[in-house]
Amino acid sequence: GCIGILEGSQIAYFAVVKMQKSEQGQDGSMGYFAKKSARILFSNNNHNLAAFLVGRQLCVVSCMFFIARITAVKLEDGDDNIFGVPDWMQSIFNTGLLG
Repeated sequence: GCIGILEGSQIAYFAVVKMQKSEQGQDGSMGYFAKKSARILFSNNNHNLAAFLVGRQLCVVSCMFFIARITAVKLEDGDDNIFGVPDWMQSIFNTGLLG
């Protein structure tokens, strides 16, 4: 959910950057929220857009680390491997890279 919204907003904002100001909604012809969004993103010589993209990327990375942490599997000595996989594959599961 959250990752999809962040990724979709990046794609949408990159598409809007290439449009003319009249198409971006900065003149209010596209509605109140389009006008406010465009003003916030494109003010300060597009610095706000760059700051949003950096913050978005940090949020995506944080979400991925969180998902990796909660999906990591650590088995105790003597426990059976998950799904009966070989020991080398279980050691990959234990790293948390699946998340």
